[in-house]
Amino acid sequence: ARPPVIRAAAILACSDDPDHRQQAFRSATSAFDLFGAQELPLDQAVRVVLARLGNFPAMGTRSAIETARAHLPAPLFGEELVVSDARTITLGERCVVLTDYQWRLWNHLQQKERVAVAAPTSAGKSFVLQNFIGGLFEDGAPRTVVYLVPTRALITQVSADLRRLLVGQALASDVEITTVPLERTSPVPPRAVFVMTQ
Repeated sequence: ARPPVIRAAAILACSDDPDHRQQAFRSATSAFDLFGAQELPLDQAVRVVLARLGNFPAMGTRSAIETARAHLPAPLFGEELVVSDARTITLGERCVVLTDYQWRLWNHLQQKERVAVAAPTSAGKSFVLQNFIGGLFEDGAPRTVVYLVPTRALITQVSADLRRLLVGQALASDVEITTVPLERTSPVPPRAVFVMTQ
């Protein structure tokens, strides 16, 4: 039997209320931190909670939780597979499972909707946005993207992240990343990402 707090976390993880979902995450991970998986299969229980929350990256933070999937009862294993398959995208030649938040943002971007997002750094906004930008250049068509950052310090970080991404997609030689304004007489590159402040 699992402690009542884990049962409550598993139920709260099904809620759409952000407070319920946050409490589910905190309760499950705190119980695992306190008790581990020695006496109870808390590794499996936490994995179920994380899957219901759509927080797949968190499953890899503890080896016990990461390997617990093999021991899940079949219905819970199936539940996780359904949710993870629905959140899986292909980036270049690799598949990535996104969190619920990242999945919603990805869908807005894919549908070319205007979207404003505010979330902590750990939410993965930059990961989604940069991978979306990388995907825009896969078709080989001329394209210009402007990536505005709030500070000069972020210009270096974002441009380096984009370069690594484009190298991984074998597009680094084909897409120019520009971090300084062009001279009026300079031609605009046919495929470029401009990373600048306002």
